[in-house]
Amino acid sequence: MTNAEKIEEWWGQHPDALLNEDILLQILGVDSLAGIDLSNARLPGINLENANLEGTDLSHAYLKYANLEGANLEASNLEDANLEDANLEDANMPEANLEHTSLQGVNLQDTNLISTSMIGADLRHAHLGYTALQYANLARAKTDGILHLTGIHKYQTIVIPTGRGWQINIGCWCGDLDRLKKLIAQNTWVESKGEQVIEQRPYMENLIQFIESYIALKSAENREA
Repeated sequence: MTNAEKIEEWWGQHPDALLNEDILLQILGVDSLAGIDLSNARLPGINLENANLEGTDLSHAYLKYANLEGANLEASNLEDANLEDANLEDANMPEANLEHTSLQGVNLQDTNLISTSMIGADLRHAHLGYTALQYANLARAKTDGILHLTGIHKYQTIVIPTGRGWQINIGCWCGDLDRLKKLIAQNTWVESKGEQVIEQRPYMENLIQFIESYIALKSAENREA
């Protein structure tokens, strides 16, 4: 019997119950959820706050409304999982596989998504405030106005609409447009100084102009909607 089948059997006996980490461990007869196979598991609303799910296979899992706040999902496989309206605030997810995952309405505030693959993921209505996206792959991802740029800087640039305004991620740096302008005007940047700054400043000034135009366009579209 697969773990998904064990969980389904438990649901049959407890149709109105709420799942949490302790109950899930008992169902599966394991001491840890790290590295186990939870593919195709039906886990709606489960409370896995601060759980260790490193390397866990959650592909095709149903995790709608799940609470994964502070969970360790490093190198986990969430391909084709349903995470709609889940809470992933402060979760650690570097190198996780989120390809084609549904993340509609998910809370990803302060989440570490460095080097995560999100090819084809659905990020519409996701909350991405202060999310670490360095090296994340957003190719073909469905987004609500998220701008993904490569080739201008050695790190990709990601511009994200948040409830507090537009957030800009360039490598490990994160801030708003005003902070970026102030940084570019200085002679020492996060990883550059001296001649490097002089050489790169024109490219970054062009980047700022492009971002300003993009934000103005999206703001106009929102007013007309």
